[in-house]
Amino acid sequence: MPVNSYASIQASIADILARTDLTAQTIDAIALFEAEAAYELFRTRGTETRTILVPSNPAALTITNAANNGSGAIRITYSGSANPALVTGNILQIATVGGTTEANGAQIITVIDLSNFDLQNSVFVNAYTSGGTAQQDLGFAALPSDYLGWSRVTFTGVPAVDLEYCAPAVWDEEYPQWVPAITTGIPRVFTAEAGFLKIKPFNPIPLEFLYWNKTAALASSLNWLASNRPDAYIAGVLEILYGLWIKDFQQAQTYKAQKMEIYQSIKMQRFREFSNLRVRIDRSSYGATP
Repeated sequence: MPVNSYASIQASIADILARTDLTAQTIDAIALFEAEAAYELFRTRGTETRTILVPSNPAALTITNAANNGSGAIRITYSGSANPALVTGNILQIATVGGTTEANGAQIITVIDLSNFDLQNSVFVNAYTSGGTAQQDLGFAALPSDYLGWSRVTFTGVPAVDLEYCAPAVWDEEYPQWVPAITTGIPRVFTAEAGFLKIKPFNPIPLEFLYWNKTAALASSLNWLASNRPDAYIAGVLEILYGLWIKDFQQAQTYKAQKMEIYQSIKMQRFREFSNLRVRIDRSSYGATP
C-alpha cells in the first residue's frame, strides 16, 4: 500500500503495531511529530516558499479636536475612516496640532470609538485651536501565518533591489523616522519583529518575500515531508507511540534513531546544494544576517 496520505500513514502504523486500539493516540502522535519536525527541519528545501507582501500605505487622519479626556490625558477626535482600523497600542505620528502642541510626536494610543482615541501617558495642557494629522505606520506588512524565518526580501520596483537586514535593536537608531532624506524612496533595509516585516525608506510597491514556513499539517493537505520522506512520519510517530503510550522505551529509542538519521539526510541535502558557494563577507552596519 502506498504511503502517501494521512490515512495511509495511519494505516501503515497500525499494521506495524498490529494493533487497532491506538487510533486516537496515533492522531495525537502525528500532531506531536509535526510540531517537532517543523522546527527540526527549519531552513531545509521543503520549507522554503515565496509570497508577495504589500507595505502598508494608510492615508493620514485629519484631526478635528484635542481635549481633556476627563482624566487629564489628551483625547483626539478625527474625521474619516482609518484603514486599517486603529487598534489600542498602535503608535501614531501626530503632527501640526495647533494649540495642544503637547500632542505632537510619536504617541501610543487607546482607541475609544471610530472617531476618538486617547494618547497614553499624555497630559492635556493647552486648548486646541486648529489642524493636525495622525499618521499610521508606513511600510509595515503582516508576516504570513506560517512564517518561521526570512530568507530574502526583494523590492520589485525599478530598479529591483534585495534589501539588507537590520537588527530590531538598531532599527530606529540607524533609520529614525524623522530624517526627511530617507523617509521615502527605494527601500534599503528591512527588519522582522512582532509579526510584521518593516521596510525603510518607505515605498508602497510590492515586495517579493522568500521565507521558511511551518510545514502544513498532513491532516489538511499532503505536505512536502510526507510526499518525499514518509519514513520520517513512520519513525517519528512510532517513537512517540512507543514512548508515551506503549511504554516500550527500547523500541522508542530505536525509532528515534531512525528518525534522527532521516532528519540528518534531509539537512545534508540542503548543505550539499550550497557546499560550492563562496562565503560573502558582510560589511553592513545593520547587524549580521541570521
